[in-house]
Amino acid sequence: MENQQNYQNAEEIEIYDYFQMIKKRKWQVVIIFLAAVLIAAALSFLMPKIYESSAIIKIGTVGTVPLQTTDEIIRISKDPDIVLKAISPNLLEIKTKGEDPRECVEKINQFITELLNHHQQILQGKTQLFQENINFLEEKKSRVENEIKDLENKIRLLGAPTSEAQAIIFQVYFNNLTASKNQLYQINQELITKNQEKISNYQPTKLETQPSLPTNPIKPNKKINVIIGAVLGLFLGIFYAFVAEYWEKNKSRLKS
Repeated sequence: MENQQNYQNAEEIEIYDYFQMIKKRKWQVVIIFLAAVLIAAALSFLMPKIYESSAIIKIGTVGTVPLQTTDEIIRISKDPDIVLKAISPNLLEIKTKGEDPRECVEKINQFITELLNHHQQILQGKTQLFQENINFLEEKKSRVENEIKDLENKIRLLGAPTSEAQAIIFQVYFNNLTASKNQLYQINQELITKNQEKISNYQPTKLETQPSLPTNPIKPNKKINVIIGAVLGLFLGIFYAFVAEYWEKNKSRLKS
């Protein structure tokens, strides 16, 4: 118990000595502290201002399939000044930084223009292919309608079968007519579906948020820099006090 009390007293004395050591050289500590703060503040004002601009685009789709995935756009992007981030499967954030705020906005607008043009080309290609499918169905419908008219004329000219051979021919014509009408119905249904898809399923890529002209720089952060300078200055000041005290107490021994 006595040993523990002695240890606590020694620890209290040691802390008191440290405090007295710093108090003894308080003005040197204060000067080093203020110098570090002033240097940090001066450097913050001298450092170039960095601005950031951003925009968000929504990737167009064909049905539920995007014209390009966000991962693909990020992977093939070659502009080192543009930072891309996928917010969701269809939303892409575009950021850039620079010393000139107007140049930041111009870089983003240029990237967006190139991307929108590229996606427009993709969409036009898919639309053209889709229209070709519709045209093919229209031609097929026209051929089937002609086949139906031809079969109806043949049945009308054949009239009521009077022999077994005519009955067989009539049955063949009738079966072909039924099959052609069913085929025409299926084609019409497919055309209705395709035309509805053409109207509703094609969504172009569009800009969700415009890139705004930044007014406040993101760097340097003067407040953070000054705080870091203050902490560093305090640390250096205390360190100086310890070194100076050690030198004062041991200078005769160190010189010898």
